[in-house]
Amino acid sequence: MKDNQLYFVDQTIRDAQQSLWGFRMRTDMIMPIAPIMDQVGYKAIGVVGGRGVVVAIGYLHENIFKRFRSLSRLMKRTPLPSAFVPWAAFGFDIEPLAVGELWIRRAVANGVKEFWVCDYQNMMDRLSYLVRVAKKEGAQVVGGIQYALSPVHTDEHFGLKARKLA
Repeated sequence: MKDNQLYFVDQTIRDAQQSLWGFRMRTDMIMPIAPIMDQVGYKAIGVVGGRGVVVAIGYLHENIFKRFRSLSRLMKRTPLPSAFVPWAAFGFDIEPLAVGELWIRRAVANGVKEFWVCDYQNMMDRLSYLVRVAKKEGAQVVGGIQYALSPVHTDEHFGLKARKLA
């Protein structure tokens, strides 16, 4: 990557529909625009993960893996990243690691080649394990640190977070 280049990541079929439609955008609504989105030159086009999958199954009665396969066929140039968190693939309660591992393996098998994760230092062992699973499956993992301003959020605090995440 050159220092003077600017890249765009599209979040329309992940976050925009999450925020505006409550994850109610059906796959057949996305398919007509998918080939055009692929031609734009985005660095990535985000797809749902975790709780978005639960909504797609529960409300839309869709197979999310079929969506991933369809999108990856129509978007051959652009990576389709999803997400995982170390405590739960699909809810807010702590789930067995095997659930997250299965989610990662099935998502990769169906077209997701990249995952985004945020800095969950209170569960670094779980996060590290799932990152290794994703990498073993051939996926890239992009880590992020959530930033805040407060008396405890010092440069040293964020330095420690960055070292743990690395």
